[in-house]
Amino acid sequence: MNSLGWLAQDAGSMITLRFPRSRSMPNVSLFENNDYIRLLNQTLLMELGAVELYQHCALNIPSIDAERFATEHQNHAQALTVMIISNRGIPDKEKFSFPSEISLFASRIGRHLPEYMARRTNLTSCIRLEKALRRRYFLALNEAPYRDRGQLQEHVRCIKAHLDLLNPQH
Repeated sequence: MNSLGWLAQDAGSMITLRFPRSRSMPNVSLFENNDYIRLLNQTLLMELGAVELYQHCALNIPSIDAERFATEHQNHAQALTVMIISNRGIPDKEKFSFPSEISLFASRIGRHLPEYMARRTNLTSCIRLEKALRRRYFLALNEAPYRDRGQLQEHVRCIKAHLDLLNPQH
């Protein structure tokens, strides 16, 4: 317990108030020194990679609404940016994200294959990226302060809906 002393002006006596430690301590530290901020930044990069992947796959996978998926991932990326800033971090949109770059690479290779193989390669890339994002969000939920958990859980529900549409037997 931290104590906070106040000097009462009228009585001239010291009054001590006690607050729970969790309320007086900051939830996260500044910038990139925090694991939670790093995890959010990595997830942000993966979300941006998902936007690019779905924009690329819009023509190759007619069975899904790739434009809607891209828009939802763009909304997730914006929410993550706000979350990073509210936790006193700096959003990093410039670095390399391994899972999303591999998915984009596989999708681009798929363009040069016969149509059925291209569709399957693109679909598999989308499924793998969605699963990787879901794992990241579960990790973030373990680290997240209470105020961020609702938003992260909403992202997990959205990704589960994407996976259900992409791969009904997962």
